[in-house]
Amino acid sequence: MTQFRSFYKLNDSSMMYGVTIGVSLVFSFFLGFILVGFGVDILNIPEWLSYILNAVLYLLFLGAFLIYSKIGKIDIIKANEFNKKINFGIVGICVAISVICILFFNSFIGLVDSGLEYIKPSSTITLSGAWWAVIGAIITMTVMPAIIEEFIFRGVIFKGLLSRFKPAAAIVLSALMFALFHFEIHQFVYQFILGIVFACIVYYTGSIVYSMIVHFFNNFIVIMAVYFSPLLSNIEEMLPTDVWSAVDIVLAIGLALVGAGIIIGLIIAIKKLSKSKSVTESAPETVSISDGTSDLSGEKVADGLAESSVKTAQPETVRQQHNTTGFVVVMVVVGLLWILFAVV
Repeated sequence: MTQFRSFYKLNDSSMMYGVTIGVSLVFSFFLGFILVGFGVDILNIPEWLSYILNAVLYLLFLGAFLIYSKIGKIDIIKANEFNKKINFGIVGICVAISVICILFFNSFIGLVDSGLEYIKPSSTITLSGAWWAVIGAIITMTVMPAIIEEFIFRGVIFKGLLSRFKPAAAIVLSALMFALFHFEIHQFVYQFILGIVFACIVYYTGSIVYSMIVHFFNNFIVIMAVYFSPLLSNIEEMLPTDVWSAVDIVLAIGLALVGAGIIIGLIIAIKKLSKSKSVTESAPETVSISDGTSDLSGEKVADGLAESSVKTAQPETVRQQHNTTGFVVVMVVVGLLWILFAVV
């Protein structure tokens, strides 16, 4: 009887990332043709329609994730440690991290955006005062991204990277992949910072539940700030984007450094509160399936049946090189696409 594995591999990271990017680009491509065909200005899509389209896109992401998990025989619950008891102390710290990210990095991101304006104009979040707009924004811009993106990026991708790379490298790479995924040059720095924070939380707790919480509250705070305060509906109006004095620059960088220090301290607190070991330490040693193949710690995969000692199995080093090469190819292609769509 086939058993589902409870861990991810590097191949999972590469495949899931490639599929997610592909779904996003294909959806955008065909959507453009459809909207133009119906006479809709793609640069000024009605607010209600934007929420529907965003929901459809995330449902496609979720579908791709579920199908891949089914084909790859992956136990989603165990692989992402959803069966662990929730530590409400860690939950509180996650909420605090969300607030700190917004408060302490806001000015720094504004500083970065002011420089990027020379490359490409930024877009802003706007919300109408209608109740349905708030609900639509909360569902499609907070709830769905927090759940689905965490399954993909901190679940499949980050944990898959941990099977091949050292923790620090896996954290940085997953953050880079997360930032590139959004195809927005003005969001790149902040998304990269968030990617590092999310990955660190998952590494020390083992569960993506906590990164979902941080992700949700980070997006929720932004949406609520835009809705309740017209002054926050356009961040550029809050910051001296045209001319930054030396004092403005020092304060922006200083606040970001202070925020980073506080977040590091809170992540250390999460590490101490977490009763589980790190993701790499808690991975199962062996998961057997019906054809005789065995996986060891999510890294070593035998090619033939256990009793087939006569056949020469593919060396593990060669297999890892192939996996790494595939990962590099995916990253290069996505990087080129990012330059094409996000920068040009």
